[in-house]
Amino acid sequence: MIQYDPISVGEVLRKIRKSKGLRLGDLADENISTATLSNIERGTLRVKYEKVDYIINKLGLTMQELPEYIAKEQKNQEHVKSFLGMAESLVNMGCEESAYNMVKNMDVQDESSHASLFYWITGSYYMRKKKYEKAEVHFHNAIRTSARSRFTSDSNIEAYAFKDLGRCSYYQNDLQKALLFTDSGLDAYDPDGERNHIKYILLRNKSIYLERLGRIAEAFKIVQDVWSNIHRIDHIETLVSLYWLKSELLRKTSSFKESVYTAQEGIHKAGVNKLKSFSTNLWVTLGSSYRSLKELEKAEVCYDIAMRLAESTEMSNPYIRACISVSYLCMDRKDWDKAEVHLGKAIEKAKENECHFYLIDAYMASGILYNLQGFKDEAIANFRLAIKVADEYNYPQVPLPLNILTLLDLKRN
Repeated sequence: MIQYDPISVGEVLRKIRKSKGLRLGDLADENISTATLSNIERGTLRVKYEKVDYIINKLGLTMQELPEYIAKEQKNQEHVKSFLGMAESLVNMGCEESAYNMVKNMDVQDESSHASLFYWITGSYYMRKKKYEKAEVHFHNAIRTSARSRFTSDSNIEAYAFKDLGRCSYYQNDLQKALLFTDSGLDAYDPDGERNHIKYILLRNKSIYLERLGRIAEAFKIVQDVWSNIHRIDHIETLVSLYWLKSELLRKTSSFKESVYTAQEGIHKAGVNKLKSFSTNLWVTLGSSYRSLKELEKAEVCYDIAMRLAESTEMSNPYIRACISVSYLCMDRKDWDKAEVHLGKAIEKAKENECHFYLIDAYMASGILYNLQGFKDEAIANFRLAIKVADEYNYPQVPLPLNILTLLDLKRN
């Protein structure tokens, strides 16, 4: 009896069947069912040798001819695997378009053990292009093909795809949906599988979504739990972003000195690894902590660095945050005109990028700016815009100070 690799045989038989224009049902008869045929093509180990021999003969082949077909198929699969691996590296470097151009003409069938990675790479390209509906289709296909194949169960591509479905929802301002997808990614994560740094990316993302939803305590707990393993995280971009997240949450809980220390550590790591775009948020948070500590000169330097870094990258969110933060510093100094200019830039950029949670922050800051100057009508108009956007996208209730709530009540009356 000839020994055979069931996975290779299954892939060969599927390709031969399809090349002849046959469906599984066309080969099924009283001796072999469509379910058995499907198991053979998927390489299921429990299928008996006699059944495999039977279907090979039905396709007009013999066992003696198989080695040549298998060698050819294995060579093809090695080629596909190699190119998909290179494309994945390009995606991880932010070169999604180059990755997509490498794989777009590949003939990767759903039954292939490489299908889930192929779909994830393609989805990453569409997500970068902000074609979120197309991206979501490909990420769902990555999950479907990964879940049905026992040969890719330890690849963690399923967790990756759930992570990016969460990002698509986040970019479309649906934070609740982003949370659900991220939790699904954590459930799908295999600690003994490949790409195991995905666990920390998922936890970081979950904490960010919770922070944006105003669930600061929950977000902080995740970061604190992760911090005991911070030395194990070798994915440098995730590591740096966790430093930013911790420093931002410390700032929001009024632990300003700790926030400064954590942000400085993160900035150092970002600098050593030349992660210019990832350090921008850290500089903004550092500046805001210095502002809370009344160290305004230091805050100004930090904001200036953040603005220059943000302007030289494609990342719009850090630029918007920097503009809003600078406006508050200008308000401290009663430089109303300069504050208004920065908020105008923040609002324009937030609208352009459909970044509604930062648009809320910008409208809030504008309301505070006008209120400080005694322009009550303009202040109320901006606060109401913030509330309107928050209501439209089911964000947490906008935290308005008591004197502002009084203003709004008076205006209603």
